[in-house]
Amino acid sequence: MVISPAGQGLELLHEALSERLANDVIGFSLTLTPEQGKLRAGLHELNAVREEAFDEQGHSVLDVRLPRRDFNQLMAQLGERANTYLPEALQETEDW
Repeated sequence: MVISPAGQGLELLHEALSERLANDVIGFSLTLTPEQGKLRAGLHELNAVREEAFDEQGHSVLDVRLPRRDFNQLMAQLGERANTYLPEALQETEDW
């Protein structure tokens, strides 16, 4: 796709990027303390929790899978940085 100087093609580019981001599904394990209950509840509300167990210290051990966009929105709502919770391989760089 070529974008003209007049901006034609930007709408198609936006659609393509939105489609790509919507399809970017991430899955990872996460251990949360009882104090992180809002995050745990938010992940359950998004139906992102595939499995949940509890360790000896009372931490929730979650296996989650959800669109990256939904995870980022949840983190923003909670005032948290997504990269704090993501494994290194799934972390986004902030060079954009």
